[in-house]
Amino acid sequence: MQPSDGGPDAIEAGWRFAAPADEPFLYDLAVAIDPRWWRITRAGTAPPAVVGALRQSGAVAVVTDGAGTPVGAAALCEHTPASATAVLEVHALPGQEDRVRRVAAALVRAAVEGGGLRRLYYRDFDDDPDVLGEVRAWFTPEVRLPRFARVDGEYRDRTEWCLVAAEMPPEPEA
Repeated sequence: MQPSDGGPDAIEAGWRFAAPADEPFLYDLAVAIDPRWWRITRAGTAPPAVVGALRQSGAVAVVTDGAGTPVGAAALCEHTPASATAVLEVHALPGQEDRVRRVAAALVRAAVEGGGLRRLYYRDFDDDPDVLGEVRAWFTPEVRLPRFARVDGEYRDRTEWCLVAAEMPPEPEA
């Protein structure tokens, strides 16, 4: 759990690896933000399709609020050990983006260090809510796909961002 600064706007958040008991929450999250979690819902939102896609992720983390209630998730997928690359997908329930931003650095560091990665990719639509906050500056745009998919009735661009692990800022001293 991230410590609170005690101020009136303090936002407590933490993360943990997902367990089988988290599948209902992860399904609800995927459906709530459909089609923004593109890899999970591109084959539809029927429970077997969504849960099956989630189970194909290499590692899934659940972001929680101060009471331990799930509010978001991150999934490490498309891990290629030979090239030491993977894609990190990070999403929040609508209105919970601040909590996910609070742990974004920890999620990215865990993905890079735990996956032994050389490059970490992140993909988003041009109007996705910001779930990375200041961590987005660690990534550089690599590929932009114009009019990639129809979201909320309009075609949206999708960008693939890249973090080179060797260029990741050092972890701040505690």
